[in-house]
Amino acid sequence: MRGEYRGVAHGASLIGLGTGEVLEVVTVLAAFDWILANHAAYNIKVVNNSWGPGAGVQYDAEEPVQRGIAAMHDAGLSVVFGAGNDGPKTGTINAFSINPKALSAAGSTKSGHAALFSSRGIPGSTLLRPTVTTPGQFIASVRARTGFYADIADVTGPDTSHPILPPDNLSYAYASGTSMSAPHVAGVAALLQEAAQRNLGRYLTPAEVRNVLQNTAVSRDPARGPSGLPQYQGYTMGAGFVDALAAVRAVAAGSQLQSYNDGVTEDVRAFSGAIGVSALLQTSSFETSYVVAPGAVSLDVMADWQHTAQNAALQDLDIDLYRPDGSLYLSTTLLLGLTEGPNQYSSLFTNQPNERINVVAPVAGAWRAVIKGNVSVSETVHGLWSTVYPDGTALSPAPAPYSVTVTAPAPAVAGQPVTLTAIVRDAAGASVPNAPVSWGSTGVGTIATHEPFTDERGMALATARSAVPGAQTATARAGSASGAASVDWLGVSLPPPPSYPPPPANTPGKASGGGNFMHPNKRHFAFSAEYAASASSPGGALAYDDKIGTRVTGDGVDSFVVSGGNRATIKGPASVNGLAGYRYALTVVDNGEPGRNDTISLKVARTGYSYETGGTLSGGNLQVEAY
Repeated sequence: MRGEYRGVAHGASLIGLGTGEVLEVVTVLAAFDWILANHAAYNIKVVNNSWGPGAGVQYDAEEPVQRGIAAMHDAGLSVVFGAGNDGPKTGTINAFSINPKALSAAGSTKSGHAALFSSRGIPGSTLLRPTVTTPGQFIASVRARTGFYADIADVTGPDTSHPILPPDNLSYAYASGTSMSAPHVAGVAALLQEAAQRNLGRYLTPAEVRNVLQNTAVSRDPARGPSGLPQYQGYTMGAGFVDALAAVRAVAAGSQLQSYNDGVTEDVRAFSGAIGVSALLQTSSFETSYVVAPGAVSLDVMADWQHTAQNAALQDLDIDLYRPDGSLYLSTTLLLGLTEGPNQYSSLFTNQPNERINVVAPVAGAWRAVIKGNVSVSETVHGLWSTVYPDGTALSPAPAPYSVTVTAPAPAVAGQPVTLTAIVRDAAGASVPNAPVSWGSTGVGTIATHEPFTDERGMALATARSAVPGAQTATARAGSASGAASVDWLGVSLPPPPSYPPPPANTPGKASGGGNFMHPNKRHFAFSAEYAASASSPGGALAYDDKIGTRVTGDGVDSFVVSGGNRATIKGPASVNGLAGYRYALTVVDNGEPGRNDTISLKVARTGYSYETGGTLSGGNLQVEAY
């Protein structure tokens, strides 16, 4: 190889932890556990994650991956996630990337514009937005030579001015996505840690890394590129385009370590309307308006609706935006504004049910938008006016929550989670985005997870669970407004779990592993367990998913026995599909490296319930050690 291609932090040491080409959370958690156990030995400072859930996944701080992110951050590691590739639709950002203890990387073109694919957050939200932006379109990166992804990369390169030529085309390819953006952020974070150690005699905390990246990012500086304000508000590009040189120089000087302040106030107002069925040459429309106060930095107007990929062309809606003097500012009809920056476009070209127009330094006065379209079915449109002003600008107060409507499925089955929906509206009936929402519950069941803020539609989701039949009342509150819904849980009450004989004496040792086996479909697992002679009891964890409806989580270890030097039997309490009260027995046999002959057996039981599975590993590895 000629070696023409180098990463951001050329010369940095890398450790790759494979979690499978089709990502499985159990193997990710095993990787996180390994990092936490070994980061000091290998001096790991940055963890890159070019994966994550797509649009529509609830943010839950207690979800296992979110807890893993927090644990690595608290251990001194910067955790980077791609913002996601569900853009340009509003509110599509990767739920893992928005963890306050993670760094969310949005994607851009090489010229500094936001890439169409890069997921957007929600205007006005301090949570649902990327941290910074780095290049993610047509990036030359390493190419897999084996596996499913080996053949789908564009090995000739879409950048015809810089084609990847033999022999490099065997090892490199062009690709696009925030999976290309996240490694840029991770590389710059590594450079910052190197600069800190050399010049400050210490490493930066993860919070300081974030601060420097944000404080030195390019924004509101047309001479250095279009990134960030005023063309792109924070929900699209975060603090702006990463400037690696400025960031490293700042760290070397011990500056820009303070918390980031974007120096602006955001005013976000929601609107909604309906587009009716219309003929091909006729349009259906509705209007909305917003009064811009003097001194505005940026104005965005956006409309979101529903459609499927199959009828995208027939469901194309458009925005006509008019200035206060009545003149047309811009129409998105047949618009693909890549040269101006893809912050204004027609859904006809993006195949996403969203259109947006950006106005730099809008004049004060009443702006008017006409939402129109030729549609084959009726559409309900949810939209936002989002305006950025300098801090201290006097603005009329945003509408406060006036009503909360909660809906729940009826009936629900005990033992299976259900999704609850809360919609917050103001006194005029308009949805209220970014409203803090809290949940409560009476009767049987609990609120297991919930989103802390409403989205662009004024909607917040929650998950309810109940192990037993009965009635539950779920209440959502936003400000002084509240709403409630009843959940009727159906099912049969199970008797208490039987008593078990005392477990055998624990033996000192350790066992861990992760991977998958066939029984008959591919089933995934990760576990770790250990007992030291000086310990009062063993410890460990288990995660298992058969991908056809059974998920087992170990809730502790009360028996750990190593026999024959390579066999470990681990027992303890368990939860099945989130319901506690079960027992598990896990037996693993380490038959040597590389692990293809290792075996696993899992039994889970409760009165009236028995589950058993196992086999030889088809992927992964097991390790058993007697002390």
